[in-house]
Amino acid sequence: MPYEQDRSAAYKCIVSSDNSAAELRVGNKSFSVRVLDLSRDGFTIRVPNAILKKVRSKANLRLEYASELWEVACDGEFSDSSDFTNLGLLRVRDLTKLKMPSGFQFSFGAMFSLNQDPTLLLGLLLAFLAACFCLPGVGDQVGTAPKISRTVKAAWQSFEKSYLP
Repeated sequence: MPYEQDRSAAYKCIVSSDNSAAELRVGNKSFSVRVLDLSRDGFTIRVPNAILKKVRSKANLRLEYASELWEVACDGEFSDSSDFTNLGLLRVRDLTKLKMPSGFQFSFGAMFSLNQDPTLLLGLLLAFLAACFCLPGVGDQVGTAPKISRTVKAAWQSFEKSYLP
């Protein structure tokens, strides 16, 4: 019989103090807390005793940690000093909103790269071609100047009817 590992056993990963800042939302109020450790099922956080009564009374708790938002429920508590209490929180539901990338939007952020997002090059090429066909000499030779001027006039008249008094 092959070796079977018990996967139901909980594990805990200790969080360093540099990365432990989190925000606990109790109803409409937010409190700064520290995450002590993580597990597959939840978190252990350190809460000031001043807000412990508010945390116990509310069922709607949300924890924002490491750019994730979780709906959590209190699992247990351990008072290690007169000022702070360690709370065990169970993950109930993931409320993190995912950003879906789109190929039709311009990316001007720090991660912008012409190799990854050729949309900017395509937009510049289309703007250059439109400018060339709108020039008086080129547009008259090709025959696009009258069509473009009619289109611009029609768009302006439509704009005047819709938005101007």
